[in-house]
Amino acid sequence: MWLNVEAVIAPALKPYAEVAAEVERLWRDDKLAADMRDKAQSLVDSGREGVSIAGLAGDAAAELQPQLGFSPVRQWPGSGGLCHS
Repeated sequence: MWLNVEAVIAPALKPYAEVAAEVERLWRDDKLAADMRDKAQSLVDSGREGVSIAGLAGDAAAELQPQLGFSPVRQWPGSGGLCHS
């Protein structure tokens, strides 16, 4: 089998005008994801410091809404296990 290479075309970047909108969208998505990670970590840190769920909701400018059928889970004192209250 023979293979003839008639030309080698160097790779080229797409013109900016073709990729500008996609680059901006990807940058915004990355920025939003980073901001959300930072906010989530801040809420986790506050929760570990003892801030209540209601307090965390207030910090996140959200309203705490109880869900039907949801039972809070807490640690059984001294057992290391979980129990439903």
